[in-house]
Amino acid sequence: MTSKCCFFVPIRTAALLFGVFSLLVRLQLTYFWLRFFLTDDYKNNEYNLVGTVIEILVLGIVANLADIFLIYGIIKKLQNWVKFYQYAIIFVYLYEIFLFFVLFVLGFHWLDILEYLLLGIFHLWAWFVIRKLNSNWDEEMKGTQNQGELNSLPPNPV
Repeated sequence: MTSKCCFFVPIRTAALLFGVFSLLVRLQLTYFWLRFFLTDDYKNNEYNLVGTVIEILVLGIVANLADIFLIYGIIKKLQNWVKFYQYAIIFVYLYEIFLFFVLFVLGFHWLDILEYLLLGIFHLWAWFVIRKLNSNWDEEMKGTQNQGELNSLPPNPV
């Protein structure tokens, strides 16, 4: 079964594009976090130090690892690797939405707030695409198993 994402892109291609795009954005954000983290003005503020370390560890490492699992799983068609992405990205999504609300309540700059909102929406959309890909793979597996059972039956002796 070939499903489409956004009306024209095959679901497997869309999932691969989500993974590549997410990995590139995450690597760029991690680079900017580390670069900004090493400035003298930033080092003097303990709140920023702890926040950046948590952000780099949680969002950077977990999300990058999940994206790598997704890309490799789609290329090699390894469903367990893609399922790992599904579970990991839910954690990342919930953390991004949590940060969105915390930054909103604390009155941070609107660009910081918008970043987490957009990332959260992107990861939620990616999760639905990956979920559809997994359900397609499940249907293909069921079809293959049923066909294999039919082919293994002895021929009708009539």
